Amino acid sequence: MPIDRGPVMAMPVEEVSSPEDLHAFYKALFIAHGESEREAEEDADWNVKNRQRVASNNRFFVIRDENGSIIAGGELRIDDHAGQKEAYGGQKFVAPELRNQNIAAMLDAKGLEVAKQAGCTQVWGVVGMNSGAALRSAFKGGIVLRGVRNEETGQEDNPDCYYVSRSLVEAAGGPKTVTPADLVEAQRIRTINELQSPKAVLAPWADHALVVEILKRGYVGKWLALPKDDPSITEPMIYFEKV
Repeated sequence: MPIDRGPVMAMPVEEVSSPEDLHAFYKALFIAHGESEREAEEDADWNVKNRQRVASNNRFFVIRDENGSIIAGGELRIDDHAGQKEAYGGQKFVAPELRNQNIAAMLDAKGLEVAKQAGCTQVWGVVGMNSGAALRSAFKGGIVLRGVRNEETGQEDNPDCYYVSRSLVEAAGGPKTVTPADLVEAQRIRTINELQSPKAVLAPWADHALVVEILKRGYVGKWLALPKDDPSITEPMIYFEKV
């Protein structure tokens, strides 16, 4: 069980590329995912040795604590797709004992900054279907929930994940924020046969089959609403808008 270190002094996000820093990145990543010290060391060795083959287009970012140890990190790949540059957010992690301190938001902001500087029009990523905290964090960064299909390949490459994206060509003021009034006005449904609203819908986050059906009907997810957002909400619900 992770030790509660309490708040730490997180350093600014920095980009790394040396073999030593990449080894530390991967080791911290695998430990954050539950591997032992020995397993993380071995997997970090493999990833650094095979970087040219598996991650040659990736850029790596880390956040260190006041002692220089990596406490969080993320990847960003920038590719040309159909004549346009797009960014794909790869693996991201925060040390388990330091989560819910807005550290992941620092990584997200850096990724968006780098993608915009590179001339990307969109940033894509995947979020686990069962990871409510990751999904809510993504929504806070302006990401929208698109579906379960990879738009580039047309395949369901990650059957346990949702594809998410954010346009980097947007109006002044950034992406629209979902308000309490939006939650009140949205139609609440529990089966796809109840779907009637042409504008906005609220549906249980845990019902993945229902979520997928709503996405197939031209909606995108924009927020994971919790009871603290609205007293009438008794379980996590995804807020969708028609596009």
